[in-house]
Amino acid sequence: MAEINLKQWRDSMNRIMVRFENADHGKEYCYFCDIEVYVGDVVVVHARDTFSVAYVSKVHGIYPNQASKASKWVIQKVDVAAHEERLRIEALKQEIKNKLATRKEQMQEYMIYKQLAKDDPEINNLLLQLGEIDPTCNLIEPPKENN
Repeated sequence: MAEINLKQWRDSMNRIMVRFENADHGKEYCYFCDIEVYVGDVVVVHARDTFSVAYVSKVHGIYPNQASKASKWVIQKVDVAAHEERLRIEALKQEIKNKLATRKEQMQEYMIYKQLAKDDPEINNLLLQLGEIDPTCNLIEPPKENN
């Protein structure tokens, strides 16, 4: 088996450039990478004796002076799809809850006035007048469902 020296081995490693969220003026850092990543991917890297989240900024065309600065590794690619789906579902749930609350308020108001109109002819006449002035008023007929 042919021996490979450390410099040749190091030169054969793939490298990528990453940016950190709070990096100064978009400064890029070079990392060894043995996993498939694309520009824009979120990755965990070994940085300053800890793990940090970074964004892949370049996977090709890394200059030798940049590549020579790589000393640490990309640990893994972060799968943000599941989190984005969770956020989408939470937003949808909140939208439905908001619609339910609005609909509940409309129906409660309708039911109150319906009961009052049964018991008080003056309220009934006022509601009829309101219905003539504003046919979209939801106090005489049950509120229409908004799609």
